[in-house]
Amino acid sequence: MKVLITGATGFIGSFVAEYFLNEGFDVRCTVRPISNLRWLKDKPFTIIETTFETPESLKEAVQEVDYIVHIAGTIAEFNFQDYLRGNRDVTYNLLRATEIYNPSIKKFLFVSSQTAVGPSLALDMPVDETTECNPITRYGRSKLEAEKEVLKFKDIFPVTIVRLPAVYGPRDTSLVDMFRIVRKGIAPIIGFGEKYISIIHSDDVARGIYIATTSERANSEIFFLSSDKKSLVKIFVLLRHIFKFFSPTFPKKVFRKKK
Repeated sequence: MKVLITGATGFIGSFVAEYFLNEGFDVRCTVRPISNLRWLKDKPFTIIETTFETPESLKEAVQEVDYIVHIAGTIAEFNFQDYLRGNRDVTYNLLRATEIYNPSIKKFLFVSSQTAVGPSLALDMPVDETTECNPITRYGRSKLEAEKEVLKFKDIFPVTIVRLPAVYGPRDTSLVDMFRIVRKGIAPIIGFGEKYISIIHSDDVARGIYIATTSERANSEIFFLSSDKKSLVKIFVLLRHIFKFFSPTFPKKVFRKKK
């Protein structure tokens, strides 16, 4: 079986590529001309360079694969149009290429974000797959627009959407900044009252994406991949104990809140 994974040079994508490889798949990875290949080196992946600019540029990538897992996208841009180009338009080009060059594909899985739904309005009203989408960030809005493009193709070939929360684990370059702040004895909590987040480990993300990709029961469905809600204060307290255990130089002061 063959799978195409976009975004395999990144934090999440690299683990997903390795998971499929360990399950016996022939793994094909798209990379951009400026991509850092550090997580793909010395592994038996087939590497295809593309810019995602047009469906035609993706012909080699999508041909003869059984599954496509689309993770590539942009998470930081200066304006909404750039977010749309990096998330919605790239996704459309890949979908269109699949329709033209590999319409008999078994599954197209799109990795979205819980920001496409937006935050819960109250602690007793958690968001789920049935919640009406109300994204509050440009990134979340662009991911929602990409989801809409995916669903337009559901009658052409099977599609599935998974929405991720905050993801942590080795190779992470985003949440690691939060861990560094906590290691200095500071709890980066803004405002008052209890704060909760959804968070999941990269190993669980890779397994969840694999299951959603290979399961026919997931066709035309949207799923959240997450754990139960976690208290930020409890997370910071746990991290504090971990850092104290492994680092004798860890600050002894009580956490200070950023207001």
